[in-house]
Amino acid sequence: MYAWHVQSWKLGLVAAGAALQLNAHAQEGMAHVAVGPAATTSAPEYLADLKNYMTTYRDAIGREITSGDASIYYRTSYYLHGLAAGAEASGDIEIMDQLVGFAEQMMAQAKPLVRNGVTYLEFGPWDPNGNPQMLNTFQATGALARTAAVIAGRPLFKARYGAKARQIAAFVEQSIFSYWFDKKSGVYSDPRSPRLGGIIPWLPVSLGGWGTYPVWNDKCSHLGMISTWMYQATGKPIYLEYATRVAKGFRGHVTEQNGCWIWDKGIVPVTPGVNRVGSPDTSHANREPMMLVSMHEAGIVFNRSDIKAVAATFTNLIWNQSETDPKFSNFIDGGNLMYESNMPWENGIVYHGWDMLGRYSAPAQQVLANSYRAMKVGAALNPSLAHNFTSYGRILLSGTLARNIAQ
Repeated sequence: MYAWHVQSWKLGLVAAGAALQLNAHAQEGMAHVAVGPAATTSAPEYLADLKNYMTTYRDAIGREITSGDASIYYRTSYYLHGLAAGAEASGDIEIMDQLVGFAEQMMAQAKPLVRNGVTYLEFGPWDPNGNPQMLNTFQATGALARTAAVIAGRPLFKARYGAKARQIAAFVEQSIFSYWFDKKSGVYSDPRSPRLGGIIPWLPVSLGGWGTYPVWNDKCSHLGMISTWMYQATGKPIYLEYATRVAKGFRGHVTEQNGCWIWDKGIVPVTPGVNRVGSPDTSHANREPMMLVSMHEAGIVFNRSDIKAVAATFTNLIWNQSETDPKFSNFIDGGNLMYESNMPWENGIVYHGWDMLGRYSAPAQQVLANSYRAMKVGAALNPSLAHNFTSYGRILLSGTLARNIAQ
C-alpha cells in the first residue's frame, strides 16, 4: 500500500542570478526560411517577464493549485512548464522554489483511490469507471515529472531539492506507472510480456500495444514525455523502455513533406463541426514537438535532423510568413479552416510545445521572439496572438524563450 505525506509549502523567494550564454543550438539556421526583423530580447529580460507574470497571476495560480481537480490541473501544468523552462535556462533558485512548491502543493491535493486492494494517490474526480481522468491526469503529472528531471539536471538543484525530487518521482511512479502500466497489476497489465513494462494500448502490436489505433493518440505523447522525464530523474531502465517504445511508435506515423514532418495527414477523421481538414490541429499537436525535443535531449531515438524537420513544419507551414503580423494556422499542414468553434488562426496555439523548437532552429526562435514582442507591445492583437497571450502563454513563452537561448 502506498502512503504519501506531503507537507504544506509556503512560497519563499530567494534572489539569485545566473550567467546566461547564447545557446549554440539556436544559431544553426535553415537556409530556406528568411525571418526578420531581429528581435533583441535577451534571456534575462525574458526571465524578468516570467517573474513579473508570476506576481501578476499569483492569486489565480494559487486557486488552481489548491483545487485538486485534474481538469483544472490540465491548464495549471502550463504554469509549471513555464517555470521549469525558466529554471532550466537560469539555475534561478527563486524560480525553482516556486516550481517545487507548486508541485508539492498539487501532490498534497491527491486523494486515495483503492484498486485491487492497493491504495494509490490520484487527482480527482474519477471517471465513470472509477479511474482517474486519464488525459487530465497525464497532462498534470507530466509537469511533475519534468520538475523532478529539472532537479536532476543541475548539481545546485540536486543539492537543494534532491529529497523533494525523490518524493515527486515516487508520486508519479505510483500515479501513472503502477496504476496504469505495471505489467503484473496495472490497468494495462501483461504478465507474460518479455518487456519491463506493461501494455501501451495506443501502439502497434510489435511495440507492445493493441494495434487498434490508426491515429496517433495524445495520451501516448504524454506517456512518452513522462517516461522521458522520469528516466532523466531516476535513470531507471523501465522508463527508458517506455519512452523508446513511444518514440518508435510515433515515427511510424510521420511522413516528410518538403523537409517538414507531418503526421497522420489525411488519417484524422473529418468530422463536421470539429476537424474539417483531416490533419492534426495545431493546438493539440503541441504535445508532439514537446515530446520530440525532450526525447532528443535525453538521447532517445530522435536526432537533430528530426527536430529541425519539425521546426520546418512550424516555420514553413504553420506560420503565415508575416514578420509584422504573425499568425499560426489551425492545422499543422497549414490548413486553416475552422477547428471546433475556433475561427481561422484562433487554434494556432504554439506556447506549450512548438515554442521549444527555438532551441534548435534560429528561424523558429526568431518567429517566436517576434511574435512575443508583438504580443507585448500590440494594443489590438490578431486572433493568433490574442489566443497565445493568455496568462498561460505569457508564463510559458517567457520561460521557454529564455531556455532556447541560454545554456
